[in-house]
Amino acid sequence: QDNWLTPDVCLWYGVTCTACNTSIAKLELPDNNLWGRLPDLGAMPALTHLNLQGNALQGPVPDVRNMPKLSSLLLGGNAELEGEVPDSWHLCIKMDPGTFLT
Repeated sequence: QDNWLTPDVCLWYGVTCTACNTSIAKLELPDNNLWGRLPDLGAMPALTHLNLQGNALQGPVPDVRNMPKLSSLLLGGNAELEGEVPDSWHLCIKMDPGTFLT
């Protein structure tokens, strides 16, 4: 979509950075025809919102235990994602159980 060729990731479509533009805070790319496996998201500890619903992602559901600030995880509509989010993950992050996949 917009600005994907600029070197500053904070200007990319669907990306919101922290106030100091040092880390990604939100990644919101629903219904963007994304396909393939999700990378290791543990490298984004400042992430608070992840919305990748309605794409064609595959592979295991990401491990969110190393993402302490995550409060919203939307992965529904990706039929090829494997596994479930364990109920115990809500103890590691600031999220109520049952709000992981919608």
